Amino acid sequence: MSEKDDVIRATVLTFVRGQKMFTSVDISNYIKKDEGAWIRNREVQDWLHQNRNDPSLFGGYDTQMISVANGSVTAQLYLPQGEDPDTYADRNQRAMSPAEVAAVRTQGKQIVAPGPSTQAAPRTSLKASGTPSDPNIIMVRTISSYERLKIPADLVRRIGWKPGDSVDSTKIKTAGPLPKRLRVNADYRVSIPRSAVNWTGCALKVMLTRNNEVMFDKA
Repeated sequence: MSEKDDVIRATVLTFVRGQKMFTSVDISNYIKKDEGAWIRNREVQDWLHQNRNDPSLFGGYDTQMISVANGSVTAQLYLPQGEDPDTYADRNQRAMSPAEVAAVRTQGKQIVAPGPSTQAAPRTSLKASGTPSDPNIIMVRTISSYERLKIPADLVRRIGWKPGDSVDSTKIKTAGPLPKRLRVNADYRVSIPRSAVNWTGCALKVMLTRNNEVMFDKA
């Protein structure tokens, strides 16, 4: 399974667990805006078609062809069983262009000013990020959430991971699923899907516990 497959699967699971209706355009645009990855609508459309009979993904979901783009074309709508497809409201959206995605990210960066935080702060509870076996936080960094989330290099070095190493995903505490294969990048950072955490449109704190668990919280 490729990294693109992992990103699409994780995003689809986010929509399914939220009991949302969606088309391939919803998934593709979410990935472009919130994951910091570029996956074309056609690629998402093909992936959904190939996997739509997978009960681990679409159990409890139906599909129906609907008119979109002012009735000029049709698209496959994925919806929870029993939902009325007529209530799906985003029929006239289109796949975002690179320029549109860049504009969204630029706007977001004007609102949330990224920058490292050098102050560590002990915590005993965190919002829906998972519960560490040792709650003592030894490092805290602040990152922008408008790109695909990247665990900062100094935290990765502190854990002892090196470029090319396979990452023990059980050490990364997130609310959503992570790709099965994670590796340390050449720059000592680890990249994970934006959909793996609960918070959108805001900066995030990345925290390291004494037993080398990585956690997230809203900054």
